[in-house]
Amino acid sequence: MLYEFGLFERDSKTLGMLLEDAVALYLHLLARERKARLHYDAQKGGADFILKNHSKGIVVEVGWGKKGLRQVIKTMKKTGLDRGLVIYNGQLKKKDNVWFVPRELFLLML
Repeated sequence: MLYEFGLFERDSKTLGMLLEDAVALYLHLLARERKARLHYDAQKGGADFILKNHSKGIVVEVGWGKKGLRQVIKTMKKTGLDRGLVIYNGQLKKKDNVWFVPRELFLLML
């Protein structure tokens, strides 16, 4: 609808914000269902989301383009969590305890 009225631009910044919003909604619903807490890392250079239930949890970073491990690792160390998820534009892969999931595959799960 925003696109039809000329209020939406198809640039990576706007699409990245929309993807982050979709991920936030999904994580919010998941947190509510599992009685978990959803947070974000307010520190500069931290990951986008932290989904935590007691001592278990996962750190999530979202991006429209390519993403690396830096933000996830930084937040994992800060929170003491040992699992991460990066939703990005790339191939499905796992590096250490961090899964890299293509944005399209993540959106298909919704």
